Amino acid sequence: GPNARPWGSRGGWLDGDGMVHAVVFGDGDAPSYSRSWLRTEAFVKEEASPKFYGSLVAPYGLKLLQNLGKNFLNARQPQKDTANTAMLPLTGGRVLGLMEQCKPCEFQVFADGRVETTKAGTDLDGGLGFWSHPLSSGALTAHLHNDPKHPGEAVGVTYASTSQPYARLDVVDLETGTVKRSHGVELRAP
Repeated sequence: GPNARPWGSRGGWLDGDGMVHAVVFGDGDAPSYSRSWLRTEAFVKEEASPKFYGSLVAPYGLKLLQNLGKNFLNARQPQKDTANTAMLPLTGGRVLGLMEQCKPCEFQVFADGRVETTKAGTDLDGGLGFWSHPLSSGALTAHLHNDPKHPGEAVGVTYASTSQPYARLDVVDLETGTVKRSHGVELRAP
């Protein structure tokens, strides 16, 4: 979930960086605990210098547009990718950290409890690249669900408010971590 860093984003608590907490139960050993922030593209940029202004919980209208503009000028990224909303487990200890309107962040949880980011801002091997968008640049919904009729697949609806088709149905392969199918859903303009 969102864990704001004192030196991080100047936004509200929803702009906090994603943190993964891991508890590992060994063979007869006491459980071990670890935690780690997901090292998204924005996280790495903020380590060098705080650059992001709130974009998720900023007031509507002009203030929101100003913050998105400041983020683009300061960090070349209008929306801060926090990967702080949900997780999608893949095979082999791999997991996707998800947030609406941003690309996923792939990480791995090891048997000793270590959590390491492996791919910040992944487009799932090109599966999201076609959905380019000025604010999200190829986002994936944070609310994928396992498909009971198709084991090994997760399904979700991703939306964009600025361009058609406005919504997209995605099917993610949980074995490979790639987009198996993607279908635009034509909607009336918001």
